[in-house]
Amino acid sequence: MKPATCLISAVAMAMALAVSEPTSAQSDGVASRGAAYAENNCARCHGTGPGDKFSPMPGLAPFRIIANTPGMTATAIAVWLRTPHKDMPNLVIEADDRADLIAYIVSLRDPGNSK
Repeated sequence: MKPATCLISAVAMAMALAVSEPTSAQSDGVASRGAAYAENNCARCHGTGPGDKFSPMPGLAPFRIIANTPGMTATAIAVWLRTPHKDMPNLVIEADDRADLIAYIVSLRDPGNSK
């Protein structure tokens, strides 16, 4: 599946979840802890830094690009993290780590990009 197709699928799933999940289901994460988690667990495949324009693995989106994808809300990122992707290991991210990672990815949005 192409990265754009995965993102579109994740956004559609997130919209469905947004209707069915209460907003309190997502806890607030800490972006600095999410940055450390990303560096330790995601950086060998994805560009995780704020200035990364490319990922170590060709064809994979850097987190900054994911953060700036239209419709990529915190809920959509949560769905994206739980959705299997081609060539991505089946990661189980603990709830607190996932909240921190989401907070970090959201922090990578360009100024003026609220979603």
